[in-house]
Amino acid sequence: MRKGAITAAAMALFLISSGMVLADQAETDLNPQHYHATGESREQIIQKIKVEQENYWKKPLSYEDLAKRQLVEKVPNMVLPGNNSIGYRLVPYRIRRNHWDNQITFTASEYSPTNYQTDFLNPNQASFSDIYGTSGLPLLEGSYMLRYNFALGALGIEGAYGYYKTNTTAPGEMGNAQLSAMEDRLGLRYIMDTIWREPAIAPYIMGGAYQFQYTEAQGNAKLNGRTTFAPYWGAGCFLQLNWIDANATMDGYEEGGIENWYVFAEGREYMSSGQSNERDFSSPFSLSVGLSIEL
Repeated sequence: MRKGAITAAAMALFLISSGMVLADQAETDLNPQHYHATGESREQIIQKIKVEQENYWKKPLSYEDLAKRQLVEKVPNMVLPGNNSIGYRLVPYRIRRNHWDNQITFTASEYSPTNYQTDFLNPNQASFSDIYGTSGLPLLEGSYMLRYNFALGALGIEGAYGYYKTNTTAPGEMGNAQLSAMEDRLGLRYIMDTIWREPAIAPYIMGGAYQFQYTEAQGNAKLNGRTTFAPYWGAGCFLQLNWIDANATMDGYEEGGIENWYVFAEGREYMSSGQSNERDFSSPFSLSVGLSIEL
């Protein structure tokens, strides 16, 4: 019995001494001086790992990275709960819009090139109004605008193509004369669409350069030509239509990316190029109306 107690006591002493040795070894492994002596210190390693983790999440992920990590790209939800009559509604325009978007516009204008002078009559015999009057097909135009949106509104670069046609109102002097012209226009437009949370009313100003390629015909005789670029300017106002049907507006936004529907009215003046050797397609300040879609 006494021998067994001695054996147990010896075993206990052995275990205690072994534990102390292991504890000393562990402390040595965690000692920053030990790391410093053999390489990077413990604090340096921890800091390095933190930096790597931060950079890992800052780095933009490709679609392949998303698939490997079994992640999905989260798109901001721009739809808010509505009321009893409207199931959902869009986040206010000033918040939801992107820095870049597009706008497509269709315009009908009262444009009339009152300074145009035909070659079929002596300039002293009749003016444009005497020959063609103010009737005929108005200037119909389609345009595309790339917009940059910022806090004070939107600035867009716009390209447009238009078509104009008119027939003589003086057949006794001009027979069946007809003037048709195709317009090319390039300009800038500044739109003040952040005055309110929604662009219920969005005034704008614009300016740029235009040219016309034209054909004037009288019987079998035809005159063709193209003008040089000349300046134009205008001002108007967009009126938002989203309020008419909020549910349809939200469906258009989700399915087609349509931000806003607008009708608009503007005044536009085409100025003379000042070239005496070409046809003058300038016009006085005239009214234009149309429909515009912001995407």
